[in-house]
This record gives sequence, C-alpha cells and structure tokens, in this order.
Amino acid sequence: MASHLFPPLNALRRRERLIAGAWAAARWVAIVLAGLAVACTVDWWIDLRRDTPYPLRIGMLASQVVLAAAAGAVLLLPVVRRRSHEQLALFVEEKLPALGHRLISAVQFHHGGPKVAGMSSALIAETTREASRAVSELNFAKLADHRRLQSACWLALAIVAVVAIAGALWPRTLPALVARQLLADCPIPRQNQITNQTALVQPANEPVELRFRIDGPAPSSGELRIAPAGGSAERFTSEVTLDDGVWKLAHAAPTGDFDLEAWIGDARLREPGRVRLVPRPAVSDLSAVLMLPAWVGVRPDGSRYELPQARGEVAGIGGCAVRVTVKTQKPVVKASLDLLGLSEGGKAPAVKRTLAPVEGAGQSFVFQFDLREDEAAYCVRVVDEYGFENVDPPRREVRLVPEEPPTVALLIESFRPDGASGTAEDFEAEGVPVPLGGAVRIGYVCQHPYGLGRATLVYRVNEGDWRRFSLTETTPTEATGPLDLKRGCFQKSKPADQVQFSAVPSPDAARLPGRLEGGGRFDFQTRGLPGLKIGDTIEYFIEVSTRHPETPLAGRSETRAKKVVTVTELVEWIDATLRQEDRIRRLADRQRGVFEDKPAPKP
Repeated sequence: MASHLFPPLNALRRRERLIAGAWAAARWVAIVLAGLAVACTVDWWIDLRRDTPYPLRIGMLASQVVLAAAAGAVLLLPVVRRRSHEQLALFVEEKLPALGHRLISAVQFHHGGPKVAGMSSALIAETTREASRAVSELNFAKLADHRRLQSACWLALAIVAVVAIAGALWPRTLPALVARQLLADCPIPRQNQITNQTALVQPANEPVELRFRIDGPAPSSGELRIAPAGGSAERFTSEVTLDDGVWKLAHAAPTGDFDLEAWIGDARLREPGRVRLVPRPAVSDLSAVLMLPAWVGVRPDGSRYELPQARGEVAGIGGCAVRVTVKTQKPVVKASLDLLGLSEGGKAPAVKRTLAPVEGAGQSFVFQFDLREDEAAYCVRVVDEYGFENVDPPRREVRLVPEEPPTVALLIESFRPDGASGTAEDFEAEGVPVPLGGAVRIGYVCQHPYGLGRATLVYRVNEGDWRRFSLTETTPTEATGPLDLKRGCFQKSKPADQVQFSAVPSPDAARLPGRLEGGGRFDFQTRGLPGLKIGDTIEYFIEVSTRHPETPLAGRSETRAKKVVTVTELVEWIDATLRQEDRIRRLADRQRGVFEDKPAPKP
C-alpha cells in the first residue's frame, strides 16, 4: 500500500523543481541583463567624451561574469537540491490539513521514519491504508505554488519587452554596446557623426582654419579643445553653422603645434587631430642684373655684360634682358615670376606673363626675361611642399627707358706763346680767331653708358650747308699711353700729334664693356676750304654716335664759331687778350692779398 504514496510525491517534486527553476532562471537573466545594462550605460556615457579605458572594459566584463556566477549560485543551487519525501509530505499536509498527519506518518513508517520496533503492525498497516485512501484521488502536482511560475513568465515577458524596445530604439547602438562588452573593438553609433577635415599642416603665425564634416541633425553649438604642445589646453564652445554639411571656424594663431578634439551633439572625434604649424615660404634675398645688348660688346667668353640693379629695381634700354636671382628661407617646390602691366584707373595691374625659372631648385632660382614696353613691374611667388604660397610677394619696378644719345663736350681752347710759363689754365682763351689758311685746334671728350660708335666733324662757312668729315679712330698703344680725357689726346702725345677720335678700352674686359668714354684732339686745316677769305666765319661741332647697329643715336657738342683774320689781326688779338688776362690776374692777386691781410673781426 505504501507504493501508492511515493509516485504522487515524486510528481510534486518534479513540479516544484520546474517552477523553482523557471523562477530562478528568470531572475538570473534579469540580474545578468541589469548588470549588462549598467555596464553598457557606463561605456556609452564615458565614450561621449573619450575612449572608454580598456582596463575598465575588462573590469566591467569580469564584474559581469562574477555577478552572473554569484547570482547563479544563489538562485539555482536551491533548485538542484533534492527535497525528501518527508519534506514533500509535510508540504502536502500544510496544503491539506484534513489529512491529519496520516501522510507523514505513513511516509515515515515506510521511508526511513522513526523506529517502529515495539509498535503494532496492525496500527502501521491501518495508518498506511487510510493515507492511501486519502491521497488516491489527489493530484499532488497541483498543490505546487504556481504563482512563482506566473511571476517567472511575467518577468520573462518584461525582459523580452525591454530588450525589444531597446533594440527598436537603438538598432545599431545596442548590438555595438553588447559587442564592446565582449571587448570587441567597434565604435558606438551616434545620432551625430563628426569627421575631421582640418588640414594636418597649416601656416604658422596665422589663424588656423578648423573644418569638420557633420552628419546627422545639426546641433546649435559644438565644443572644441585645443592643446598646444608645451602649453595649457583651451576648451571653448562655438556656434555651429554648416556650409554644405561642413562646420568651419577660424581660431587665433596658436603658439605651436597642437592637438585638436571636438564634440558636437552626441558625437566626438574618434581620434584627436594633430595639426602641425610650418612657416610659409618667403623670399629672403632678391637681386637683379641688367644684361646689356650684344652690340655693346661681349665678354671674352662670349657672354653679355651685366649691370647690377639696386634693390632689384630694373631700368634698361631696348635689347636688354634681365636676370633675377631669388633665394628663399626654406626649400620650395615651385617658383614663378609674374610680369605685371601698367596700373589703369586704380585697378590692380594685370599679369602679362608668368615665367618659370631657367635654373635652380630648392632654395635658389634664376629667372630671365627681356624688357617690354607694356610691363611695369615683376613679382616672385613661391610655393612649398604643403601648397603654402608666400604672402605679399616681393614686387619690383621694371622700366624700358629710351636710349639717350652720347654726351659730347668741346674742350676749352688755350693759347700758350712760345717760351711762356704757367699752368694750362693761365692760357685758356675762348674765341681765338683763325688766320687765313691756318688750322683750328679742336679738342673734345664724349661718353655713353652703352658704348661709343663713330665720331664726325660737322662744319660750315658763313651759314652755308653743313658738311661732314668722318674722324679716323686711333687705338691707344703702349707707345702712346692711354687717352687723357682732360686734353683729348694720349698721355705721351706731342703737341703736333693728331688724335681725331679714340675710345677708351675696358679696364676689365671680364666685367665692364669698353668704349664708354672717348675723345680727340686734332687740327682742322682751313686751307683746303674752297673760297675761304678774310672775314668769313667757320662754325663747327663734333657729333658722336652710339654703337647700335640698326638705329644709332648721335650726340653733338655745342657749336663754336671761328672768324677768319689776317696774321696781323691774330697777333693784335693775342696781345690784347694776354694783356687783359694779365690785368685780371693782377687784380685778383691784389684782392686776394687784401682779404688775407685784413685782421679777423673781434668777437
């Protein structure tokens, strides 16, 4: 009969274990998910401002493992513990007081109960039969506390609902947060996305431009943090104005390289930006030389002569070229020279030509160009490896000037009688007449910055037609000595030597062109002039041309006039002139003596 008692109790045990297990599992899942939610919230909150430290993530994962293990031990251990038949019988009698302890007594009589020795077997059998009859129609499994199963179901539904709602609200964020709890290296999706588009290299000592690409709803303001190397970090808030989805703002020139962080909405830069400041390229030295036309002459090596131009400002005649040498304070990858036109109406001059360097690289470049009428200035632009161009490129004037004719001057006339002593100035005499059939001594000097060509004597008689006489050029030799520009002849020339025209050679053919100065001294013979008579007037001047092969310019001296006289009239003129000059000198000596002998006034 006792065998009828244990199957119902076993069914009750299984039911109780099932209900307790469901309730424990629901609570265990709730505790684990709560711990996961707390860890995800902490990770999400910290990640708003900076990367969650990896040790903290490991710590949170370990804490969740410990929490899950502890909760499992506390909640599931009672479930796996087996309840005895006596405990189940007592549980049933608590639910059915009408059994009156018959069930527990019968279980104890047949399942290791109290000692039955000395007890009546009939009593034991009767108690067992009564207990069997009482439970034969009962379902012990229904006596289990099903409220815990209901609570487990409600808790499970709540968990499912919370997870479903969170998944619906944050379909990308929730999986990423869970994956990060498993130490996956993935970013947390945000409503806003910010991408750094700030140039990594920017010019030093200038305001920097910060650029960020913003995806998602545009917030009204953003926060920035700029940390210069070796300086204190600066954090500030700025209004956000998007230009085609890009947030642009300028910041005052930092003192040096800096790190950049930005926060906007719920987004931040995943990695701090690093901005390096480099100086813009600049022209540290600029020089220009004027390359003279080939017709001026060439150096022994065949190259053209050059004239340095002060401060790089250039002025030259047609046919000249310019060579500009530029040096920069740092290596550059590109250099160019702009030739600018004339400024009209206050407008900026237009660029007429842009030239590349003819040679050079790194920090030194050479440009070359010819002079043109419509160009008034040039400027040099350089660009470094980062694409930075020099600010306020140096600008210099360039002018095409007309070529001037040579300067020609007649030397002062002099007349020294034979045996007379004194300086040359003592015998200067302007307007010496010429005796019929005599000669006119003509001395002159000339000069031109680009070289002298040919010399010509131009004369006429009594306002007649001008006649031209080409002067023969004489080259100085060691025997003659160099040309004396004060006398118009060579240093070793004798009074009767004739030097119609001579040009001074270059003192240094490798640096300077020759023929820049010249002159002559010769006697113009009048006896060959047809029809010349006493009283006639001879006018003359010296004309010297430039070396230009196509359009030479001619410069001329002043015109002098000579009256044709007899020998007697010449002697009288000389005598009167010398006496007058002597009186003038004596008067000057007396005046000089008066001033020298006069005592100085007392103060």
